[in-house]
Amino acid sequence: MPTTNGGTVDTFERTSLGAVGLGRIVEPVDPASFERIECNPGVMLGKPVIKGTRITVELIVRKLAEGADEAYLLDEYPHLAREDILAALQYAAEVLAQLKPSR
Repeated sequence: MPTTNGGTVDTFERTSLGAVGLGRIVEPVDPASFERIECNPGVMLGKPVIKGTRITVELIVRKLAEGADEAYLLDEYPHLAREDILAALQYAAEVLAQLKPSR
């Protein structure tokens, strides 16, 4: 779970050994710069979601990583559009690009 530390955000990977530091997000990504992504503390605990839905960026990325394709996602989640899937991937890539490796 991310934690703040002097203006940065620590991120962690869960392993069988516990939490391992991946790095720090030096400048958190502003979801407002992504027209299809929003963060609202009242929706999915503030996780980034596709605007107007409860479909998280995390869910989309996880499903794709598990082998789901675009057609599956669009069929299973009728409120999604192809542009939403691309926006989720772009948002995730931007978050990863902001990581500064831990020492």
